Amino acid sequence: MKQKDILVLLLLLLLPLSSFSCTSVDSPLSGSQHIPSASAGKPLKENSPAVGWAYETEITNKGSRSEGSVGRLFYRYNELPPVFSRIVIGGNVFTYIPMVNLWDNSGYISAGTEDFSQFGSVSGNINRTELKNGWYQSEPDTQKKGTPKEWVYAESEVISVWVSPESMGGVIELFNLKPTVSPSMIGQPKK
Repeated sequence: MKQKDILVLLLLLLLPLSSFSCTSVDSPLSGSQHIPSASAGKPLKENSPAVGWAYETEITNKGSRSEGSVGRLFYRYNELPPVFSRIVIGGNVFTYIPMVNLWDNSGYISAGTEDFSQFGSVSGNINRTELKNGWYQSEPDTQKKGTPKEWVYAESEVISVWVSPESMGGVIELFNLKPTVSPSMIGQPKK
């Protein structure tokens, strides 16, 4: 092997696989937590609408004047990309805040809880096609009757939807949702 190949191989072995990191719902890592059920505020129970979800907060630049944090949401070990400005999971509200400064608290940030019974109802019930597709478009804070309890409400600049966690990737692809770019990254050369 050439010296350059060895160096590249060594770097690949040493680099953290942060884009593939995940938080186990069964045994959370240090700095991470389960998303509590809306009513109890305790670890998830099997019948909670938030089962399968995990929230992780990473402290950046720890101990420096530039210390900040980045909040991430995971569903069954897959990180939710930063494409939604607001997401409600089992009554827990998260808003996405892009990083502007190194010391910012950014990413998906917990913003309290929301009572699903307070959501208005749009005309009619959820239909078979919507159930099969795993999502439907919705006005902010409205929900069709019959929406499965494990579905989440998500909104972006492009769309607001009720969606099954398993169908989120399809919705992101269908509506060509792009990750939110922090203002500090605008104008920087692409890699």
